[in-house]
Amino acid sequence: MNRMAFRFSLILGFIAVILIIVVQVYFMQTAFNQEERRANQSIQIALRNVAEQLALFNQSDLPYENPVHRLRPDYYVVNVNTFIDAEILEYYLITEFMEKNIDLDFEFGIYDCQTDEIVYGRYVTFGSGRSSTGEDYQFSKYADYLYYFGIFFQGRSKWILSNLTIWYFFSAVLALVLIFFIYSQVVILRQRRMSEIQRDFINNLTHEFHTPLSSILMSAEVFVDQDTSQEPERVKTYGRIIRNQTRHILSQIDRILDQSGKGGSLRPKKELFDLTNLLQSMEEEFKIPIRNKEGSLRMELPDQAVLVNADALMIRQVLFNLIDNAIKYSADNPAVDIIMTIHGKGGTLCIRDAGIGIPDQYRKRIYDRFFRVPAGNVHNVKGFGLGLHYVKRVLDQHGWKLRLQSKAGAGTSINIKFKSQ
Repeated sequence: MNRMAFRFSLILGFIAVILIIVVQVYFMQTAFNQEERRANQSIQIALRNVAEQLALFNQSDLPYENPVHRLRPDYYVVNVNTFIDAEILEYYLITEFMEKNIDLDFEFGIYDCQTDEIVYGRYVTFGSGRSSTGEDYQFSKYADYLYYFGIFFQGRSKWILSNLTIWYFFSAVLALVLIFFIYSQVVILRQRRMSEIQRDFINNLTHEFHTPLSSILMSAEVFVDQDTSQEPERVKTYGRIIRNQTRHILSQIDRILDQSGKGGSLRPKKELFDLTNLLQSMEEEFKIPIRNKEGSLRMELPDQAVLVNADALMIRQVLFNLIDNAIKYSADNPAVDIIMTIHGKGGTLCIRDAGIGIPDQYRKRIYDRFFRVPAGNVHNVKGFGLGLHYVKRVLDQHGWKLRLQSKAGAGTSINIKFKSQ
């Protein structure tokens, strides 16, 4: 599947997820509204029956219109048009609610027309048959009725929601399906990303090995096809090329093995060596790539030896990576400065370039394994995405401090603080 089709299918999948959620919310809301209407209808019928029973008990007539009036979703007033006995009313309410399966706690109050107040209130816990003096709810008066009682249903919304158990089950099943779908999409994205990394890795591996092997082959052909016995300097030059390129290939193999967990290259074999001499010996390796790009490599190193206790091969590879990046990630005419300063029992090595820099959004990821900063207008820049990850790990192993400063379009400056002997 090509990239465009994959993105299109992914977008359609997430649109489908959103639509399913919207539809489920709509059905849940519809079910709640239907249950709410059913509950209201049951309560209205029950209260009307209570009013009829009170009228029959008092041998009076009910008003012609519906005696039950709903003031709020959880508060009703019932016009009985006659005197109300609290004990009788409570009995009728409990009996009628039990018959209609309205298992709600409620509080009722009786209006006294002489004092113009609701003077009697009871709170009934449904199921226990127990009642207590009602004090929590402030009953609203209804001016259109003379003899009436008000009733308030506590926890009415929770009761309605408790009747939607089947919908909770369906919602849970849907949630599991959506979680599985999202998880599968994340796995697919991760696998696709790993596939892209693998493809780029193979392409870059081919490029990284092709150049040094071509140099080795060219040098070997010179030895085979030409008589160089009378040209010792030429022999030394090609010998150095073979040696340096072979070391470069071996170091790349070590890095790959280490990152795959099959190598032990990050166990430093520390020894005393001259860091200044190491940098001076590396200068020759970069003369050709710098010259090919019409750039410059400037070194400011101390006159005396700077002895460090470290793994010389690892530190050499670290410095090679940093200098190589400074050259590769420069658009034109790379200008690379390598400056070492000594202070006390340590020093700072600064590798600075005027290249394309690193945008802010990539700054936190530059040490991640296989991560490569997009090269901007620098094309065909190859690599494994292991360079800075390797640099950071090696310096951490040695207890050296790494600080990187960079700005897009303004170059990069890398400072390494080290301990010297």
